[in-house]
Amino acid sequence: MSDHPILRIEHVSSRFAGGSKLADISLSVQRGELVSILGANGAGKSTLLGVIAGLYRPSSGRILLEDRDITGLPAHQVVRAGVALAPQNHPVFENMSVTDNLALSDGGREEQILPLFPNLAAKRQQRAGRLSGGERQMLSMAQAMLTTPKICLFDEPSSGLAPKIVHEVFQTIRTLVDHGTTVLMVEQNARAALELADRAYVLEQGRIVLSGSSREISANDHVRRAYLGL
Repeated sequence: MSDHPILRIEHVSSRFAGGSKLADISLSVQRGELVSILGANGAGKSTLLGVIAGLYRPSSGRILLEDRDITGLPAHQVVRAGVALAPQNHPVFENMSVTDNLALSDGGREEQILPLFPNLAAKRQQRAGRLSGGERQMLSMAQAMLTTPKICLFDEPSSGLAPKIVHEVFQTIRTLVDHGTTVLMVEQNARAALELADRAYVLEQGRIVLSGSSREISANDHVRRAYLGL
């Protein structure tokens, strides 16, 4: 793991109708690291990923990818720069096969990526609409990986999934990181996210209120009460 951040967010704020959604956000992700963002519904977690991915424009601050300023670039240019987003609720083209879904993002790497997703490899010709929720999530992540990203943004990968499937999805994410993928992950399942991640940030009402290693965050009394039910 490098000491030089691959992604830096510097004092980013973003305002929408109804008030401020993100306020003075600063964070970093190092190459090869898995970082989780924790927080309750409405804390601004998905908004933050959307700002990084170019879906929303920040009102102030900078977003740096390997020291390149990507602040305010449109989403397609952010993808070309090396940022891939796997959105919440694993959207896929249901009437298309797994292979055809992957072909939409394929940069010639399908044969390299699919071994990391054995469930998908076994169902290449199956329509995506017939996949389980966990398999759809894996397909969404595989699509992101095919863009040859420098960093992947995973938005609530466990959303709507049964506990057993959540474990499989998180194991897949761990495998991706072990193979060199850098991940910034928003996740409401705080316990599972902290077990998986190297570091974490806690976001409340659009502000980062706590950051540290997963062990440090897990031991924090506020986190234990508010997010871990302890």
